[in-house]
Amino acid sequence: MTSDTTFKVPSLASGGLMLWMILFLSAVAAVVFVERFLHLHRAQINSVEFLNGVRTVLKRNNVVEAISICEATPGPVARLVRTAILNREHGRERVKEALELAGLAEVPRLEEKLNLLAFEAIPEEVLEPRIEVEAEVEATDITRELADVIASMEPFGAGNPEPLFVSQNMSVLSVQRVGDGSHLRMRVQGQNAAPINCIAFGLGDMADQLAIGDRIDLCYHVRVNSFNGNETVQLVGKAIVGQ
Repeated sequence: MTSDTTFKVPSLASGGLMLWMILFLSAVAAVVFVERFLHLHRAQINSVEFLNGVRTVLKRNNVVEAISICEATPGPVARLVRTAILNREHGRERVKEALELAGLAEVPRLEEKLNLLAFEAIPEEVLEPRIEVEAEVEATDITRELADVIASMEPFGAGNPEPLFVSQNMSVLSVQRVGDGSHLRMRVQGQNAAPINCIAFGLGDMADQLAIGDRIDLCYHVRVNSFNGNETVQLVGKAIVGQ
């Protein structure tokens, strides 16, 4: 007894072509995944060890070797360090500008390999920093009594945050950088209120954007400042928005 068995490739009607398409797409997906994994693996470096190695070489004034290390090391960190070294003789500002341009050049590379993490997939509230305020306060209500009430709520911490207030349409009477230039000191005044001092740590760059007579919305803490035996109410600015 003989058996005549014929094997046939499934036809389109029986779903055979669809099966082959699914297998093909699965293979493509696997190749893309492996390619991205290998790219990221190659790009991973120990940044601390890399920077320490470059620093050691530069201490020996061996610039050529330092650049060679950067060129032999994969990833954006090495490329940015190489840029800084190549522009080291042109001053701090030139190095800063070169790093900003090099950083922009890294963006397309990252987007090409990590497009699944595009900004469109990140919720807007994550990208936009927000400040939670306790209340909006009229400038005439910023008094020593208010400062004393707030001080009675100390100590402040994670479970007891310091109250944060906002006042709108404040007039700038004076503005200047203080400290190492990274901090801002202002004297402001609200409608029908006395002038009051404000210190804003880390907001020194705002000095270039503000002028006497400008109107601002100010977010701040209210504190008592003691100096040479005198106590005055002082605002500690956290955010400034010009009008």
